[in-house]
Amino acid sequence: MRRCRQNTHYLTTQLLSKLGNDKPTKQQMKLADTLLLRCHVNLKIAFHPRLTQREASCLLLAANGKSVEETAFLLSVKPTTVLTWQQNILRKLKSHSIAQAVFTGISYGYLQPQIGLTSQDLSSL
Repeated sequence: MRRCRQNTHYLTTQLLSKLGNDKPTKQQMKLADTLLLRCHVNLKIAFHPRLTQREASCLLLAANGKSVEETAFLLSVKPTTVLTWQQNILRKLKSHSIAQAVFTGISYGYLQPQIGLTSQDLSSL
C-alpha cells in the first residue's frame, strides 16, 4: 500500500505539473491524490499505440475478408509489405492473429462493425 501511495504521489505531481501547477499546496496534493486513488484507468484503452493510415487500411481489408494478395493489389503494394503491416498491427494491438486484431481494432475504434442489414444488402440476397 505504501508503494502504491508513493506512485500515486508521483503521478499527482506529474499531473498537476502538466496542468500548470508546479508548486501545489498540501491541500491540492491531498485532493489530487484522493481523486487519482478513486479513479480507474483502463490502460489498454488509454495508452494504445496508434496504427498508421496504411496499417488501419490493411486491418479494414482483413476485416472484410481480403487475403494478403488481394490487399496488396488494392493498395498497390507488394504482398511482403502487407505482411509487414500485419506484423506491425499484431505487435501494436498485442494480438496473436489477424482475427483477434480485428476484434481489438473494433474495441479501439479503428473499425466500426456494421450492425443490421441495409436495403442494398437485402437487394443483393
